[in-house]
Amino acid sequence: MVPGDGLLSRALEVTQAMLANSWQAINNGRELYELSTGMDIAQALAVGNAWGKATLASADSHEGIAAYAQKRVAEFGQD
Repeated sequence: MVPGDGLLSRALEVTQAMLANSWQAINNGRELYELSTGMDIAQALAVGNAWGKATLASADSHEGIAAYAQKRVAEFGQD
């Protein structure tokens, strides 16, 4: 919950935080949401688990983990 007069500021903060992340991970999350909305819960969880594993195995995920461990800003691919 955000007071009305702070909504725009908070929305911009969240947007900036999202833009600092992997576009591949953001797209995977969006596509998974769109794909799973018509599924029953068991099927959606199974598909989500598979997509999660694929996202964690990606080069962007490895870069993000390495950057965190090395206390540096991640340099994600432009996929």
